[in-house]
Amino acid sequence: MKPREHEDVLERVMSKIYNREIWIPDYEVEKYYKGKINKWHNKHISLKEKNDKEEKI
Repeated sequence: MKPREHEDVLERVMSKIYNREIWIPDYEVEKYYKGKINKWHNKHISLKEKNDKEEKI
């Protein structure tokens, strides 16, 4: 995803949180989101590398 797309996702999530009148600091939501994105990205990369190794065999 491009940086602007990440910002759009965070904006949509924050608006849903505000609409439900839930108090969560913005930095906490951003920190959680970035952690999940990094974890997903790293997992995706490792699976891709594993598949590439299997194809070479």
